[in-house]
Amino acid sequence: MAGLPWIDDLYLDVAGLFGPGWQPRHLLLLDGDELAGAVAGGELTAAQSAAIYARAEQVMAALNAHTYAPLLAVRAYLQSGAALG
Repeated sequence: MAGLPWIDDLYLDVAGLFGPGWQPRHLLLLDGDELAGAVAGGELTAAQSAAIYARAEQVMAALNAHTYAPLLAVRAYLQSGAALG
């Protein structure tokens, strides 16, 4: 994702499109098939999978509430102009 901020994770991805004022317009939960494959392959338990989905939902809620710390840090960095210099 050249030029776009991202944060590394395992199995599930939360992707978002943001509008003016960093307002989330669309949040997507991606790669559920990879997580299901890990459970089917014995790499993860069903309980671990449920915990991963729960965490992804927490991330999405924090993005909607403008309280997701990693995004706040990216936003501050971009707005500081440091990314340009």
